Amino acid sequence: MLKAILNRSYLPKQTIGHFTMFDESYSVIFKAASLELPWKNNKPFISCISKGFYICEKVASNSYGEIFEVKDVEGRTLIYIHWGNYTHNYKGCIGLGKNHAYIDNDQLLDITDTKNTIGELMAICDKFELEIV
Repeated sequence: MLKAILNRSYLPKQTIGHFTMFDESYSVIFKAASLELPWKNNKPFISCISKGFYICEKVASNSYGEIFEVKDVEGRTLIYIHWGNYTHNYKGCIGLGKNHAYIDNDQLLDITDTKNTIGELMAICDKFELEIV
């Protein structure tokens, strides 16, 4: 199974990070910028999820199309990896894009080119292990 690592930086109003996926020989095959809600003790809808190991599987969503679901998140359900440029697009989910940038005027970092980035990830595999550190 492919493995990905999400290295996070916790900020007061958001969590930013870098997502890296490796093949079986530990060569980097995909990289993205990440965006999540701030850490608020894993509380549903207002916090990013806890650090740890998760299995992510491809699913179909009415809102986002084909995306990955982060399975077996303690105390949480319907945690996805999906597109969206701004922190307020995520209610506990993980956003991936090409780069961090200031897109709007809210003084928070955003992510760019999210739909294409998610599409690239979807083309790589159907399932992977995610480690959040």
